[in-house]
Amino acid sequence: MPGILPSLGVVLLATANAVALGTILLGGGGADGVTALRIGLATTYVAALAAAVLKGPMLTRVGTAVALVVLVMGWYSTINPSHDRNWSEDQSRLPHPQLHGDMLQIANMRDFRYRSESDWEARWRDETFDLRKLKRGWYVVEHFSDFKGAAHAMATFEFTDQRFLAVSVEIRKEKGESYSPVRGLFRQYEIMYVIADEQDALQLRTEYREQSDVYLYEVTAGPQATRAFLEDMMQRASEIAAEPAFYNSLADTCASNLARHLGRVSPEDISPLNPRVLLPGYSHQLAYDLGLLGTQPLDELKAAARTKGRGPDSATEPDAMTNTNRYSQWIRNR
Repeated sequence: MPGILPSLGVVLLATANAVALGTILLGGGGADGVTALRIGLATTYVAALAAAVLKGPMLTRVGTAVALVVLVMGWYSTINPSHDRNWSEDQSRLPHPQLHGDMLQIANMRDFRYRSESDWEARWRDETFDLRKLKRGWYVVEHFSDFKGAAHAMATFEFTDQRFLAVSVEIRKEKGESYSPVRGLFRQYEIMYVIADEQDALQLRTEYREQSDVYLYEVTAGPQATRAFLEDMMQRASEIAAEPAFYNSLADTCASNLARHLGRVSPEDISPLNPRVLLPGYSHQLAYDLGLLGTQPLDELKAAARTKGRGPDSATEPDAMTNTNRYSQWIRNR
């Protein structure tokens, strides 16, 4: 044991310095990414650490390593999220949901129509939903990589008046910025709840992202539980609209937020570090084990949920490309 403790201390200190170095390079970097200034500061950090470790006495080595970490983390703690950045057009407006009894009012609900992944007609609108008409929820998993665990998870809600509402927890991208799970660990991105017309949220993924494979699972929780889940999501979206927050690739992601909302409105207690939350491509298995997707064998459910090749053709079904209700029915193979 006496030999293990010093060794553990060395590992922890080395890990802390590695994190500090990553923080210098990526912390709060935004669209600019790794700049020459950051590389210079990182080089200086490594040089100071190396000089102390290689030449100084033990107390100086440890003291310098700790001091450097504290210095960097002190600076890092001053990086705050903001609503005031040069946002990508598709995320330039935050939704503002408000609950008034049975009525859900949403300002800045996104309603884009896409011609390609990067070409769209930008539209926002204000909308009101009667929660007494909420019929069921749907769980969406978008696989976008050969690695099966990599995916984006989101929720969509069906109402008896044939309207659909999609909610997606995402990074809020600045212009020229793209997602990186590593950068997402270092306050690189703000988080936002995209509240959108379902055709906006799904058609981009089913029709225009060639690498995406979208699965649409019907949730069997029932209208009352689904309403509680939706209301909790709207509460968080409203909080973010009032006060910005950072995205985190481990603790504050698409899947971890869905798990958190579920935990607040049900007896389930799901850790954000659950492997099937960290890897959303397997999150449908977790939802199935929790009894949220019904009793049919999971392989059959997954096959039925796949939307590949199910979307409307603009030549033969032009109405489905522009009419949300028609698109939503089509994508469900109805």
